[in-house]
Amino acid sequence: MSWLFDYTYYRACKIYAKKEPKGMTLDGVVFLSLIQFLNCFSIYCVFELLEQKKYDISKFPALAFSALLLVLNTIRYIKHPFQVLNERWEKEDPNLRIRNGSIVFLYIVLSFATCITLDIYLGSQNWI
Repeated sequence: MSWLFDYTYYRACKIYAKKEPKGMTLDGVVFLSLIQFLNCFSIYCVFELLEQKKYDISKFPALAFSALLLVLNTIRYIKHPFQVLNERWEKEDPNLRIRNGSIVFLYIVLSFATCITLDIYLGSQNWI
């Protein structure tokens, strides 16, 4: 799983570097944290679906959790900076780059789609 997060961060930084090279590492961390938050929220939605009960969570715990993800990812990518990841993947085989990029793209699309679909479905339920 670490590989997927590292490669997602790496590719996000590469994309952001084209527009704003100075802020790319922060942008990559924020983007990765958002995707991870969506995954955790999807797990929460599946739990609600299995229990068939809505649990009210205030905004503060959700914001605190997202801030925690942001801090943990920032710490991780201070220890494993973009330059280290760039050295690892800069010269990867073009076929491998396409495959890995496709995996990351699929991960991102599925994360958004799953979260939105579950949220819409659960929002339409009238559970106690």
